[in-house]
Amino acid sequence: MIFIYNTLALILSPVLGVLAVIYYIRRPHKRPFLLSRFGLGSPPPPVFPRDQLVIWVHALSVGELTSSMALINAIKKRYPRASVLVSTTTLSGYELAKKSLEGSTTTLIPFPIDFYPVVRRYINRVKPDLFVLVETDFWPNFLSLLTKNHIPAILVNGRISDRSIRKYRYFSFWFRSLFDAFTLLCMQTRRDAEKVSSLGINPQKIFTLGNLKHTSKQASDPILGTVKRPTSFPDDKLIIICGSTHEGEEKIILDAVTMLAENAQYRPPGDSTAPYFKKRSTD
Repeated sequence: MIFIYNTLALILSPVLGVLAVIYYIRRPHKRPFLLSRFGLGSPPPPVFPRDQLVIWVHALSVGELTSSMALINAIKKRYPRASVLVSTTTLSGYELAKKSLEGSTTTLIPFPIDFYPVVRRYINRVKPDLFVLVETDFWPNFLSLLTKNHIPAILVNGRISDRSIRKYRYFSFWFRSLFDAFTLLCMQTRRDAEKVSSLGINPQKIFTLGNLKHTSKQASDPILGTVKRPTSFPDDKLIIICGSTHEGEEKIILDAVTMLAENAQYRPPGDSTAPYFKKRSTD
């Protein structure tokens, strides 16, 4: 199956290359990040001393990175002499990681594009002793080369939606091999574990360990530690929190909030004499 995957990637590479060029011409701020994912920019794939344990933690974007910070800190505390490498797939995740890991000894890189020569170069240079994937972002070449090089891979905070599991089961001949590449599959809920098991994965490698977002302590997480406690919010103010937004969505949200503010008034908690939003008179 990996041969078919790489053959299709090779055939489609000219088209994908043109689309990528068009995309990044329109978004010049993302060009350096894309070059780095091909191993051509800065930072390059790192090389670590061979007498040190190398642990590679990968988080897709901002949400996954937030979940992984307490885990990364725990790994560094448990293995203080280990080299810890963190990677992200998105630029937003990478920029947040730079701020969150500033001043630490952790190495940060963009995650390589899943093109066989690129992935092979990264793995051959980094030579990780362990790969930890947070939640999602499965790539066939990367997982296949980890298996080929006898590098254990662990999925943590794993989750599978009902929509995804239907796709996985329909193409089980393909996705079973991806999940089988992991040494351990640590899922968020028992239901998630059951979904993985239904694909024919060895149940002995499947565990239910809960959600990292729920079990992480605020004090040990440098990201959550910067957020005010809910008790500090004014009782007479409406607080709207929007997370994991994409480019352009903030304007839509602000326009909607502005419209609500112009046409309604907020009732503070405890006031049962009026509905939360009351239409203002247009007279």
